[in-house]
Amino acid sequence: VNCGQYDYSDGQTSAETYQANWNRLFAENPADVWFKEDTVRSRDPKLCLEAVKGRKPLSEEIVEVSRTCPEGSTNRRFARRLVYRFGDRKVAFYGLHLVAEGHISKKKGPDGRSPSQRLRQRQFADLLADAKTFDGAVITGDFNAQEPWEYDIFKKAGYTCANCSERFGVTATLRDIPADNI
Repeated sequence: VNCGQYDYSDGQTSAETYQANWNRLFAENPADVWFKEDTVRSRDPKLCLEAVKGRKPLSEEIVEVSRTCPEGSTNRRFARRLVYRFGDRKVAFYGLHLVAEGHISKKKGPDGRSPSQRLRQRQFADLLADAKTFDGAVITGDFNAQEPWEYDIFKKAGYTCANCSERFGVTATLRDIPADNI
């Protein structure tokens, strides 16, 4: 998943080079699905994340998760869900880019959590509720989590982190925070 409209390597890459880089990545790394490039500024949920499909899914839908908490709301509330059949199992793949610090407020409340952290917990719970309707799920994207404890909800639901071994939030793609995960 790449959750931005620019190349994270330098932030200055032209649109043509950016697309060429993606095309090369797809060609060199065939996969059933890639999620790329979100347009979270758009109010159109169909634009939440583009899915580049190497194999046609059984279904493709937009899942809406919580958008409000007492301190405010966010447009970052959609995930793209693709469902595939593996043998007799239906497995859902989610691509998402959820609320980040500063989208509502960075100010911590009495519980030591920011409004964005509280909202992300609601968003994570909504995703898990949707995922329970399938035989398995892979949830991937920019969760925008700031602390490893934010992933406890996934661990309690029986999920493991694919890109950082047995622990959630060991490293991150861009900074030393556990924002981007599978």
